[in-house]
Amino acid sequence: MENTSNTTTFMLKRAIITGGSAGIGLETAKKFYTKGFDITFCARNKENLDQAKRDIKQLPATGDDSQEVRAIQADFLKESDVDRFASEVLTSSETIDVLVHNAGIFLPGELVGEKNLQAMRDMMEVNFFSAYHLNQLLLPKMIEQGHGHIILMSSIAGLAAYPAGSMYTISKFALTGFAKALRLETQDKNIRVSAIYPGATWTRSWSESGLDKERLMPAEDIAQLVYECHNTSSRSVVEDIIIRPQLGDL
Repeated sequence: MENTSNTTTFMLKRAIITGGSAGIGLETAKKFYTKGFDITFCARNKENLDQAKRDIKQLPATGDDSQEVRAIQADFLKESDVDRFASEVLTSSETIDVLVHNAGIFLPGELVGEKNLQAMRDMMEVNFFSAYHLNQLLLPKMIEQGHGHIILMSSIAGLAAYPAGSMYTISKFALTGFAKALRLETQDKNIRVSAIYPGATWTRSWSESGLDKERLMPAEDIAQLVYECHNTSSRSVVEDIIIRPQLGDL
């Protein structure tokens, strides 16, 4: 808050969310918007991106009429799109208060008896390298402003391997290691770093699986945890959150 010429101005906090057009990312964007944050999010599919923006704007917000929702099309398989997204964030944002690395893809595959190098590269590119690269571009601003919260959406697969998902597990283990190393390097800079490890969560990708929706966690639950782990004082950091379906992993 700053006071200039007897006029009090409240600067809204801004949350940056990757992979924000569906599932956990969309619900996280909605949650922060209803808590009064400006929102900037990205996704690969423009139709889904535009619909997500409309859905968010229809929600009741606690901010004033200046509260913004910016939707930017970006394919995080392409480093150039990560560069462009970061550039637009830095140009449009006075502060970066929360950065949620949520973009990710899953491609099934095992290490023994299979050779799918492209799938491994694609998952590493989106699930790990895009977060690493975007972080390198946005972290200097967070350090300069003297605060920030980085939240990385890992997975139960980032803690333990599971059948038919070996390559995905490797990419999420990389993200988990990144979260721990980043936490260590930024703890004296007033930058908080948290990692979330969800189990099976109902999103669009599960709709044709034949599984009962009630067997999986709702994406809204993960979004609530993301917000709550941010909603503490700057003197505290929630380092890790593990959340699984009540009946256990699939």
